Amino acid sequence: MENIKVDAKGMDCPFPLVKFKKAIDAAEPGQMVEIEFTCPDTTVSIPGFCQDRGIEIVEFERGDGMWTIVARK
Repeated sequence: MENIKVDAKGMDCPFPLVKFKKAIDAAEPGQMVEIEFTCPDTTVSIPGFCQDRGIEIVEFERGDGMWTIVARK
């Protein structure tokens, strides 16, 4: 089962969260969703969404002007 990759770089909120929600809804149980984004507000919205729904965040990294979150459905 491959990771689902979502590219939300350059998008303003709420679009990264919307794309993440679509990907996580389409994922199989146990499958990973990886999103890359540049909107600082998303560093709060995606973890909050995951916490509310019991979705595990496996990785949360800040890179050069962007962030990556990997979550397991």
